[in-house]
Amino acid sequence: MGTLGIQVSQVVLEFIVPFSGVGPVLSLTCGNPPDATVGVPYLHLFPAAGGTPPYTFSLVSGSFPPGLVLNPVLGFLSGVPTAGGPYSFTIQVQDSAAAVVQVTCGFSVLGMPVVITLRGINRRPCCEPVPEVEENPKLPSVERVL
Repeated sequence: MGTLGIQVSQVVLEFIVPFSGVGPVLSLTCGNPPDATVGVPYLHLFPAAGGTPPYTFSLVSGSFPPGLVLNPVLGFLSGVPTAGGPYSFTIQVQDSAAAVVQVTCGFSVLGMPVVITLRGINRRPCCEPVPEVEENPKLPSVERVL
């Protein structure tokens, strides 16, 4: 019989990983805010990530459209806009470790949609003649264009 000998060598792997003791870097984006319409409810979230939650959102410069407010805890803009036009603003998010990130965003508020309600439509077939209307002598004369 023979003797079985096993020789084991130790392998040591070293990895150098920079670590600051903090999670991912805090980030904030506009998230492509869509245009709004006067009188129509609006909701848009400004995505924040990384850092150390919870977050606090705030307006740094510019202005939101009248009727819209920023939720300081969840980071969404909501409400019913009351005035049209282009709006540009800078918002920031701060995490619980006091890291701060700012981003400048913008979008437009379009005028109120026009709703046309037609009443008393002449329901005559398309090709019947329309009866003449007497002119009111108190109103200026207007030529009829066909």
